[in-house]
Amino acid sequence: MLLYGSAAYWGGGTPFMSRGSIRKNWPGILALWLIATTVQAQTDVLVSRYDSGRTGQNLSETSLSVQNVGSGSFGKLYSYPLDGVTYAQPLVKASLTIPGKGTYNVVFLATEHGSVYALDADSATPIWHRSFINPAAGLTTRATSSTLEDIIPEVSITSTPVIDPVGGTLYVVAETVQTGQSAYYWLHALDLTSTPPPAPSARAWCSSTASSTSASAPTATTGPGWAGWPATTARRCSS
Repeated sequence: MLLYGSAAYWGGGTPFMSRGSIRKNWPGILALWLIATTVQAQTDVLVSRYDSGRTGQNLSETSLSVQNVGSGSFGKLYSYPLDGVTYAQPLVKASLTIPGKGTYNVVFLATEHGSVYALDADSATPIWHRSFINPAAGLTTRATSSTLEDIIPEVSITSTPVIDPVGGTLYVVAETVQTGQSAYYWLHALDLTSTPPPAPSARAWCSSTASSTSASAPTATTGPGWAGWPATTARRCSS
């Protein structure tokens, strides 16, 4: 049975290193570990810490135990370079059919450089990569200050995405900055197979003068699978 996680920790999950150590030392490389037993079935990891209760429990685990997880049979399987720091927990969808490519156990990763990766969890072969920035067009991540924030040098996707297995959609919030504008959070809907989003959704934002406890009524328009609001206002806005 495979155990999925970043080399340092699962952002939003159980840390293997302190957050400060990750901030200073994490090179943006995913590592997966393998217990040397036959892989018979994979357990989907669709939200942070396994379930809506954030229990961190995998109650479907049947292979890993104190007896068989040791230096002789359990260790690093491979690594894969990412384009930025990762604080979001990797998510897993087993037996996912990718049109024209086949069926894979897929691990999804998100970075502070505004990227989402889908990799074959059994070999680290890339399946698709989506980026929410376009520096040439003035769309970037938000640069951070080492004296004021503990995630440096940039932020974009910090929270763990969530997967809707019925709709085949991954939802992820990315913070980006368009030249001449404030930083905004955008809620993106990605097809798990990297085809276009399943349907347009609403874009919403709140007044930049909103207080920390309230927000003005949002304005909504249609958009290609995303929603957005200013990074400087309250999070109570809705479409």
